[in-house]
Amino acid sequence: MSQEMLDRILNAVVDLKINMDRKFEQVDERFDKVDIRFDSIEGRLTSAETSLDSMERQINRVALRLDRVEGELGHIRTAVLETGRAVKGQEERIVAMESRD
Repeated sequence: MSQEMLDRILNAVVDLKINMDRKFEQVDERFDKVDIRFDSIEGRLTSAETSLDSMERQINRVALRLDRVEGELGHIRTAVLETGRAVKGQEERIVAMESRD
């Protein structure tokens, strides 16, 4: 092979290497952008998870309070029913006493 042919091959190889280096650099830059985007998304996801955890705790507190209110309402219902029975019993006694008169 002549020197001129070897020089052409060498120049072609150098050009290919330069082009590949540029392509790899472009790909690396794109990966950097993707990495930044993923970091941003991960930050937002972490924030959303934190918010959801907070809401879950609040919902659990509300559920506990509702359970307590439900229990208290059960006691109040029982007391109202007992009072109603007592009043009815008193009314029956009054009617019985009035009918004796």
